Amino acid sequence: MKLNDFLIDFNNFYDFEVKKKYKKIIKITDLILKKERCNKFYLIEVNFIDDKTIKKINNHFRNINKTTDVISLSFLQNSILEINNKKYVFLGEIDISIDHVKKQAQKYKNTFFYELFFLYIHGLLHLLGYDHTKLKDAKIMMNKHKEILEKNKWLKKIN
Repeated sequence: MKLNDFLIDFNNFYDFEVKKKYKKIIKITDLILKKERCNKFYLIEVNFIDDKTIKKINNHFRNINKTTDVISLSFLQNSILEINNKKYVFLGEIDISIDHVKKQAQKYKNTFFYELFFLYIHGLLHLLGYDHTKLKDAKIMMNKHKEILEKNKWLKKIN
């Protein structure tokens, strides 16, 4: 799907109804990329997967043999793809565990899709270079995340 200056490749390996929300994911991506003043053509891959698959990815790429909610794999370096005579930078991949989305939505009393968007935003911020391994960086990333959610109140109502 295309909007302005990026493409998103959606892969639904979990077999749940999310297609109706693709336009909303594109909308929030557009808002974030504009806010971050991203001025290149980007390609982002988004995978909706289960706990078993995300555990394998987590173990392979991070050497952590357990499940998690979202993993971002950045491919920003040296990944240029030409599509329709435009050069796209492959920003990376966001893997979201739908099993975790369900559990966390219930735990935090959010709708399923709010939790999905929460994790997507978190993953996209990682692809844009934000991190939370150090306290100082974590504060910056969490403030950015909070700001996005507060400025887009429609996300809280999404279901």
